[in-house]
Amino acid sequence: MIIFAIDDEEKQLASAKRILTKVEPEATIETFTNTRDLLNTIKKDGIIPDVVFSDIEMPEMSGIKLAAKIKKLAPDA
Repeated sequence: MIIFAIDDEEKQLASAKRILTKVEPEATIETFTNTRDLLNTIKKDGIIPDVVFSDIEMPEMSGIKLAAKIKKLAPDA
């Protein structure tokens, strides 16, 4: 399982990663502090997440808009 977590606040992101690691120790967990890097990981690197945990309010793009973009790039996420 591949899990993406995104939050512009690094402390919150680190906390989320710790929790996700405890819940899904076998999962690959990728963390991002900006939407651009997350989208590039899907587009350019071809890494498709099974699940994405996203902050809703972020400077570059809202989590809702990000979810819509991810759905277009990776419909099964």
